[in-house]
Amino acid sequence: MKTARQLEWSKRSLKDRDRIARFYNEEASLLVAVEADAAIQRAADQACAAPELFRSGIRTNTREYVMRRFPFTLIYRVKADKVLIVRVMHQAAKYFN
Repeated sequence: MKTARQLEWSKRSLKDRDRIARFYNEEASLLVAVEADAAIQRAADQACAAPELFRSGIRTNTREYVMRRFPFTLIYRVKADKVLIVRVMHQAAKYFN
């Protein structure tokens, strides 16, 4: 029987997520910040549930979930027992800068 993978966030991805929420809170509204964070969490949950469904990443052993409503890409690594979210990058940003 196949066991479900655990979802894990790197320290850097948590900082990315916090920075994104602060930006939307300051530039738009608290509601938009909450919606953006919820969309990031849903994307991570989907990547964890079906990690091979999304495209291969630029860096070795990474995959990418390109979000639609908000301009971000989740970069993650698939391990035997977990999916590690490495970064939450703006789609216009340089990769792993």
